[in-house]
Formats: sequence, structure tokens, C-alpha cells
Amino acid sequence: MYCSHLCLAELFYVLARRRDLRFAQDSATALVNTEYLDIVSTTELDVKAGSYKCRRGISLADCYVLAIAKINDACATFARREIDLVKEIEREPLDVEVAFLEDYIR
Repeated sequence: MYCSHLCLAELFYVLARRRDLRFAQDSATALVNTEYLDIVSTTELDVKAGSYKCRRGISLADCYVLAIAKINDACATFARREIDLVKEIEREPLDVEVAFLEDYIR
């Protein structure tokens, strides 16, 4: 699974807010140590994410998810249907496939 440093930082702060800093640190470290994530950090990724941000009213972290998906011909996967992302998709379809994990949970 592809991930940017920005998305890893976002995971950390969400876990820290919900639990505490120690839990967030331990969880992020454990996830990285599984080697399940392929952490992507390239100039191409930064430029592509910046390009999405220029054209779309969504968070920079979401733009990185879209950029990673575009570069790797993959599906951009989000936990939930965030209002700003849904509005952007309705305004103009994205050039990558998008999936929301909440669609698979009953």
C-alpha cells in the first residue's frame, strides 16, 4: 500500500487526538515496521499533489492520496466520504478511481 509522509503524519495526529501521543507513536512505528506501507517521497509526487491542490478545494493530505494513486495507477482510498471531497467529485470527476472504506462496513 502506498502512503506519503504527510498521510502518515495525519494518521499520527488523529490517533494522538483520540488516544494519546504514546499510542500514536507506537501505532505509527508498528505500521511502518510491518513494511506493508510503501512510503513514497518524490518531487513528482509533491508536484502532482500541488497540482491537485491548485485545482481542487480539498485538503493537501487528500491531494497526496490522489497524486499517489495517479502516479501508481492505483485506487485512491479514503476512510470516509468527506464533504469537501464529495463536492469536488460532483463538481468535476477525478482522473483516478476513488474508494471509501465506509462503503464496505455495515
